[in-house]
Amino acid sequence: MNAPERVEFYTPRPGSLARRVLAWFMENPDEELTAKDVAAKFGLVNVTSICQQLQPLVASGALTRTEDRPSIYRLAAFMGAGRKRVYLSGAMTGQPDLNFPAFHAEAARLRALGYLVVNPAELNPNPKIGWHACMRADLKALLDCDALVLLPGWEQSAGAHLEMHVAHRVGMEILQAREVVA
Repeated sequence: MNAPERVEFYTPRPGSLARRVLAWFMENPDEELTAKDVAAKFGLVNVTSICQQLQPLVASGALTRTEDRPSIYRLAAFMGAGRKRVYLSGAMTGQPDLNFPAFHAEAARLRALGYLVVNPAELNPNPKIGWHACMRADLKALLDCDALVLLPGWEQSAGAHLEMHVAHRVGMEILQAREVVA
């Protein structure tokens, strides 16, 4: 798989509001949100704080705000245009920290190569919701992707097997993470 043109932008730290908002926009690239919408969607109260937390995304160009409507946030056009969307799959259950560090590291590597990455560790940051609920959300997200990228050790995961089966049956490209290079 050939990597799309490399795009550099600010990568917010895992779990931060900026990271969650950016992930939401990557899943909903044609939507727009006000700071009040962000507060409601992510259960926050301080709108001024939201604007401050999203400012690095605006400064980096990942999110835009128009001059005529500066309270509206949108995903920058280049963030979604012509970029391949990949879904990460691998073992979580029974792994230390649910293997989130490996998922986050691979997501960062692929984003640095210019891919849109759907990372189930970002989709389901709360492991208490249960395996079935996570898989339902994950499979929905998977179906909007162009390719499935398997992390090392995926073979030990029932969820990764299910994701691979679904990807195969709907004709998606399936790759080992090591195969995805610039």
